[in-house]
Amino acid sequence: AAGVPVVPPFHDEERRRAIKRDIRAAYERSGHSASRFRVDVVEGSAPATIADIAREEQVRMVVVGRGTHGLLTHLVFGEQVMEIVRRSHSPVLVVPPDLSVPIERAMVAFDCSLASIRAAATAHEMLGSGGRLTLVHVATLRPVTGRRAQWWLRSAERRARETLEEVVRALPPRAGVTVETQKVHGDPVDVLSAYAQSHEMQMLACGW
Repeated sequence: AAGVPVVPPFHDEERRRAIKRDIRAAYERSGHSASRFRVDVVEGSAPATIADIAREEQVRMVVVGRGTHGLLTHLVFGEQVMEIVRRSHSPVLVVPPDLSVPIERAMVAFDCSLASIRAAATAHEMLGSGGRLTLVHVATLRPVTGRRAQWWLRSAERRARETLEEVVRALPPRAGVTVETQKVHGDPVDVLSAYAQSHEMQMLACGW
């Protein structure tokens, strides 16, 4: 996963055991017990190997670290994370080094696709009591001329609004968790990033 050194081929068993000990020790330094999970050290390309194991084990979610700050780390591990996302059939949670838990504020980049609906359901399950989930839909700012084009745009916005409302109703009720919707305008990457930052979101979920 991102942030974990790539193991050279044909590592001896003693080196594998040392890596396992280091991983368990790092986890326990965070204040958690490492006895709850199994540690495997495997060889191969990280994106392909992680995706293959996730598929074989039928995991519900793949969790990877975003890595530490720095240009080289961002370029190397950032690209590996994106490749894991591309290859994985399961949701992928990318965790920054400074994530705070439990997650109380999450948002979903909602484009009415099946993938974004799955992202909403997954994020909803991960919220702690008192959490708030916001489904954010980005509307186009492109100028539209002609009556037919304006009718199409109004219809598309109405369908998006109806889909948002249906998804909110379909999410199972959870004590202390609220779900809301928000429509914004502009370039999706820019406005979603700005919204997440201004509202201090701990999680940004999107479909792929």
